[in-house]
This record gives sequence, structure tokens and C-alpha cells, in this order.
Amino acid sequence: RGVLGRLFSSSNRRGLEIYRDADLVVTTGGTYLVETYNLERRLNQFRIDAILGKDPVFFTQSLGPFNKSYNRQELSPIFDRSPLILLRDERSRGHIVDMVKDLGKCHVVADAVFALADTDRIGKILASGQSATVTGRVAISVRHWNYVSDGEGGMRRYIDSIREIATILVRDHAKEVTFVSTCQGVPEYAHDDSKTARAIVTELDPEIAKHVSVDASFHTPEQLMALVKGFDFVVATRMHMMIMSLCVGTPVLPIAYEFKTKELAKRIGVADLLLDIDTVTPEEASEKLGRLTANLDLYRRTSLQAVLEEHASAMSAGDLLVPVIARLAGVAHGAGKRGEQGTARLAKGKHEHKSDRIIEGNRQDHREQV
Repeated sequence: RGVLGRLFSSSNRRGLEIYRDADLVVTTGGTYLVETYNLERRLNQFRIDAILGKDPVFFTQSLGPFNKSYNRQELSPIFDRSPLILLRDERSRGHIVDMVKDLGKCHVVADAVFALADTDRIGKILASGQSATVTGRVAISVRHWNYVSDGEGGMRRYIDSIREIATILVRDHAKEVTFVSTCQGVPEYAHDDSKTARAIVTELDPEIAKHVSVDASFHTPEQLMALVKGFDFVVATRMHMMIMSLCVGTPVLPIAYEFKTKELAKRIGVADLLLDIDTVTPEEASEKLGRLTANLDLYRRTSLQAVLEEHASAMSAGDLLVPVIARLAGVAHGAGKRGEQGTARLAKGKHEHKSDRIIEGNRQDHREQV
């Protein structure tokens, strides 16, 4: 700790101490290793991991494709040093098949949120063979997406499509509509989906808007899953909103803004309902909403049977981690000493260690911007 104290501010020191003292670093993902974004900040984190002697486990996530030579050059050795790479879909695995020497450590398993599935509840729904009790309530999850095709015009199509869905639900199906999402109510977070929801509601006809509300509060996963039990179905732009709804037996109409949702829709049997944020129109949204409402029991049964399989897949990640943890347990003490030495190299800008050099070389010369 003496080296850290001399070379870093207290806040930076605390962050580095956490990494230095860790037996294992797990990058939990989501979808951040895609070239839609500038990857430099992520690459810098992996460089710190390497300097501290921590080769991260990639937990369930979607990634790629990597078309930029700089990103491929930097990520390939990181993937190679990782002891385990868990991917949410075969498409992601295909994106790194030529970037990883040992494909045996790359496994496709379901998103970790499927581990939260209420399998008893889902089993009872499937066993009953009966239609679910109608609550008269539907939830809609929306988001702003900076990367939609056609820019502002594309977002306009998306907003108009959501407005059409809400209008049809109220006018034709006598539903009460609640906008609620997974990313909201946290001031420190970059996104607040409730802002997009409110903007949509302000454009609704007043007679429709009387039956539409915006829940802008933050909800823990447990709270959100308890909430969506009370909806007949959920129109989900956020993928984890989609998954948490399915985890408690509530069917979904998915809207994809990245390939991860398209891949998931295939696996749970609702690909024919999928709306793509890049191409959706009010007419298509109306047609697919009608398809869901006309066949709700069929889609519920199909998707919930798949959820049980996804739950088992998500739980299998633990078995894949066991040998990794066992191997690390034998070297944890030595790794801590190596991490102390690494912090000194980090502060001095010296990365002569072999594992550091392969990810630091010629970084500035090959920089590419998204």
C-alpha cells in the first residue's frame, strides 16, 4: 500500500486497491464491446487489469463485430488471456471466432438475469393450460437511442410507433398503459428512460393520455419483477425489461435496438413479433401488436417454455466458473504481489512486462474513432 500511497490520489488509490487485492476480476458486460461505441475507455480498463496481473473473466454478454483493425489488435490478446468467455448468443461467438486461439473457453449461455426466473410460477402457468387472468394493464419500456438509422428521423418513427401502440391499447383494447423501464430514477446514471416516456405521452390525444401514466421511479430487479406480474404483457425496448417480464411469466412484444434482442427473440420463439428500432413504422407496430393480442396464450406458452431452458442455461455459468476459481485459488497470493509491482509500472508509465506489452504497443498510432 506504500507504493499506492505515494503515487496516486486517494480516490484512484482506492479503485486500484480493489483490483489489486481481488482474486478474480469479472467483467459483467451487457453490450459495451461493440463498435457502435468508442472502445478506448474499455480498453484502458483492460490494460489496468493486465498491469495488475488480473486476466478478466468475460461474464454473459453480447459483443462485436470487430471490423476495425485497431480494436482487433487490442482485444485479441485480452481475449486470449481471459480464462473464460461467456457469450449470450452464437452471433457474438462468431464475432470472435478468429480472435481467440482457444475457442474451448468460449461458451454460449443465457443472460444472467434469467437466473432470476420464478420457475415455480412459470411451471404452474404452463401446467394449468388456462388463459391468464386479464388485468387490463400493459407496460411499455422505451429509451432514447442515439444510433438509430436516419438519426432524428429514425427516432421520430420509433416515437410515432410507440404512440400508435399506446393509442391502440387504450382505444381498441381498453387497457391502462404504464411506461416503466429498467434504466430510470438514478440521477448518477447517464440514461433516464422516463424522459423519453414523458415526451411520448405529451403527444398523445388527451382522451388517450388519461389512461396512460409514467412510472419514473427506480426499481430494483425484484421490485420491477413484482410490478410486471400485474400486466397482461409488456412492450419492451430494454432487453432486461423483456427478460425480467418473462422471468415472472409475463409475455412480451420486443423492440430491438441492438442485435442482442434479435438473438433473444429467436430463442424464446417471438422472432415474428420483433420490431426493429431502425425500421419500425406505426403500421408495422400496429400489425405486430395485433398479432400478439390475437394469439397471446400461444406466445405466452411458447416463450415461457423457452424461459425454463434459458434459466437452466444461465445457472450453468456457475459450473463453468468453478474450475477457474479453483485454479486461481492456488495462485492468489503470488498475484497480489505481482499486482503491487504492477501499480508502480502503471504510475510510471512503464509496461515492460510481457503481458502488458502486447496490449500497449503502438496504441496511439492505431487509434480509430467511432
